Amino acid sequence: MHNERNAVQETEVDLLAVRFPGRKELDMRDHPIFSNQKVQLFIVEGKLNECSFNSATKRNFDEILRRVGFVQDEEAEKVKECLNANGKWEDDKRYIELILVTKNRNNKNRNHINDIGRHLSLKDDILPFIYQRFRQYHEQKKQHRQWPKSGKLLFRLASKLDENAFIEEILLNVVAE
Repeated sequence: MHNERNAVQETEVDLLAVRFPGRKELDMRDHPIFSNQKVQLFIVEGKLNECSFNSATKRNFDEILRRVGFVQDEEAEKVKECLNANGKWEDDKRYIELILVTKNRNNKNRNHINDIGRHLSLKDDILPFIYQRFRQYHEQKKQHRQWPKSGKLLFRLASKLDENAFIEEILLNVVAE
């Protein structure tokens, strides 16, 4: 994200994800992180070695929220304070949560601890969910010509490997160190 006045990079967000109430894919059970009750915004930071949001990102949550239009100007500062204190914020219609994604839950190279937000690891949370989704809904997911190469690779590996081998293959050969 760049300052609109001087174009100096002050922070970046690795991923912004929005989930809308009532979203459903066939009869597939969704990951528990998602709610069907509110519009959800996830601010996601991906880290291989550190386990904390960048300080510049934490300092600028209000600007991030203003830019995407998820909160009004007059509430942005209060929401930022709540995110920095609790890692989440909500009202009757909206929900915001900070998500830190790391390769492993017990990262040996931790330079920081995850001080705010939810911590998800590729090894323990994300890859097992992907594997189970592809295995449980194989018939529905096998129609994937339009997917990018990475999605096709994940599906192919999930189809031929057991869960542990799938996770290890992705962590060793796909996720960059």
